[in-house]
Amino acid sequence: MTDTKFLRIIIVCLIVLNIGTLSYLLLNRPGNSRGPGGRERIIEFLSEELNFSSEQRAQVMKLHEENREQIEEIQAEDRKLHDHYFNYLNQNNPDSAVVDSMATLMSHKRKQIEIQTFYHFSMVRTICTEEQKAKFDRIINDALRMMAPRPPR
Repeated sequence: MTDTKFLRIIIVCLIVLNIGTLSYLLLNRPGNSRGPGGRERIIEFLSEELNFSSEQRAQVMKLHEENREQIEEIQAEDRKLHDHYFNYLNQNNPDSAVVDSMATLMSHKRKQIEIQTFYHFSMVRTICTEEQKAKFDRIINDALRMMAPRPPR
């Protein structure tokens, strides 16, 4: 009887451990803004490091939301281009000019994201006081590294 009770306890512990592991993986997957490296983390980092007032935080959050919507729109267009690009593999003799053209279009989407990100942080900087701007200039590269994709392990 005690062997059965012991096995039941072990099974319950394993189920709880599996649920915890799955929850962690789902909440911290790439692209999740609440996970490590997400945009939310950068905004929080800047807000804390620069000691933003509540008014500044509200302005930054508004900018962040607008930026997120614009980035998501560009990313959706990029996904469609990628789908079309890789569906082109179905062709027996794909035209290299078409492949090159599609790759160029995809690179333009990446360029749009980079430009959008640059101007977003430029607008965040305008919200800062002169003292905050000096610190912003010192820490922005650290903040942007948080956003960079991590290499596979």
